[in-house]
Amino acid sequence: MILFLFHPISHHELIFILKQLYGKNHSYEINVELGLLRALDLVEKIDDYYVRKLEDYVRFVRFYPINEVSLRSQIINHYHKYSKFRAEILRKKLGL
Repeated sequence: MILFLFHPISHHELIFILKQLYGKNHSYEINVELGLLRALDLVEKIDDYYVRKLEDYVRFVRFYPINEVSLRSQIINHYHKYSKFRAEILRKKLGL
């Protein structure tokens, strides 16, 4: 779900978020999970960033009381202001 909320996101950034959530004293090997998501065609890799398939979005988990749509909107807004290359990846993905 981290990838689905924060995409486009790099492998390094995913690890950083996991460490912030679950602690820095763990090893986070997520290559199998990322490979599985790619094999299931739920995400793709564009310019070293993982991007979810926009047309096939499936929500596996709901986070109450978090409004995922509002959070995702804030993340995209942040990308437009401070991370232009991520906004460009999303534009390419949408065909804009």
